[in-house]
Amino acid sequence: MPKRDLPRFLVRGFRGFGLRFVKSAMKLAIGRKPLFYPQDLFFLAYLRHLLALSRMCISSKLVDYSSEGGGSHALLTMTVIDFARTLGLDYAHTPFIEIHHADRPREAWLAAWEGLFNFGAGEARAADTDRDVFSITPTNFDPIRSLFGELRPYNEHDTHLIPQFSPEIVKEFRRKYYSNKSPRESAKLTVCVHVRRFNAGDDNISYIASFSRMGRTLADVRAILTEQRIDHVVRIVSQGHVSEFPESLLAGAELLIDADPIRSLEELIEADVLLSSRGSFSYVAGVLCDGIVICEPFYPPQRDWLVCEAGGAFDANAFTRRLDQTATRAGGSASPATSTLV
Repeated sequence: MPKRDLPRFLVRGFRGFGLRFVKSAMKLAIGRKPLFYPQDLFFLAYLRHLLALSRMCISSKLVDYSSEGGGSHALLTMTVIDFARTLGLDYAHTPFIEIHHADRPREAWLAAWEGLFNFGAGEARAADTDRDVFSITPTNFDPIRSLFGELRPYNEHDTHLIPQFSPEIVKEFRRKYYSNKSPRESAKLTVCVHVRRFNAGDDNISYIASFSRMGRTLADVRAILTEQRIDHVVRIVSQGHVSEFPESLLAGAELLIDADPIRSLEELIEADVLLSSRGSFSYVAGVLCDGIVICEPFYPPQRDWLVCEAGGAFDANAFTRRLDQTATRAGGSASPATSTLV
């Protein structure tokens, strides 16, 4: 934990715990059960750890999160791992419990997501460690984080309160991801465009990608690559039917439509240039992608991402400079995806 955060943690922790301690003592006196909040329990556990009275670790236990897909589960787990590293705590892994949008039996579905991200690689399992495990859940995480400072969302969409991941933690996420796979090789620079459409259960149209915005961004990317004489291939990753997409977006592109979500995410992660969409599925791909990421200001952009305007325009000069630093994956072609050439 940064030294500057310790006084705030102690003041907020003692104040909250002290208030609940007094109230609980009064409840006990009249025969009622005491009540402490999750942040009180975390405060005591972490204080004991700081005083070397216990050996604490934290885990991500995503209970009551069954309405969220793999992207949301991965993003919250990343945030918990980052939180652990920031506080100087070990992370103990709890496998995913329930992930929405399953397209196969539950155990196979969960195993596929575990094998994709490998968040448990190099970590003790929460169920096996002899340390004091504090479980971070979707409901207790924000009150616990508030012990260390004000929680300021990037905008109304930033319900995850996503942090700016450090280069070190991003490298760790990528090491975990590639611990059971190797980066693909391609003779051409790959541009992947994630066009988010409706998911089952979607109740907010603000998450749906704009064809016109993404078409403008893709057109500008293509123009720069053509001007630079860079041989490239464009892949559109999305849902729906080909008839729903405008020709301006599809022309000359390979389509990965309604494909295996695991395979779709791998395509996005492996891109040399990723045009991300709204939502955590695309966001997680951006974090793990070591190419150029162009995003909307929907969730807070990571430190090396390029942000496009509402109309789709972005900083072409910055993109060109990044192209000079991006080595095309050479030495063979990538494993073929199930695609349609338009």
